[in-house]
Amino acid sequence: MSKKRQIIIKPRFYVLLVLVAAIFFTVKFVQAEQTLRQQAETMAQLDEQIADVRAGNDSLTAQIAAAGSIASVEESARNELGWVYADEIVYVAVDEASEMDLP
Repeated sequence: MSKKRQIIIKPRFYVLLVLVAAIFFTVKFVQAEQTLRQQAETMAQLDEQIADVRAGNDSLTAQIAAAGSIASVEESARNELGWVYADEIVYVAVDEASEMDLP
């Protein structure tokens, strides 16, 4: 007959096991909390970017809507390109410094 060896587990082992598990879960909890904080900051930055892009889109939409009108086209032609009607007379103010540069 062979003797079977019996393993005796002392209460200290259970305490150690519980402490190791508690430390493990605490570390995992802290890591998860840090990840959530980083994701919240990223979401806030993305929300700001979305708001900026939407504001830009609204501005461009308004410009597109205004560009279709005759008054807008005429204003752009006059202000940006210097166009005038054939029967208009345009006066240009010249300062003294500009007059000296003329041949």
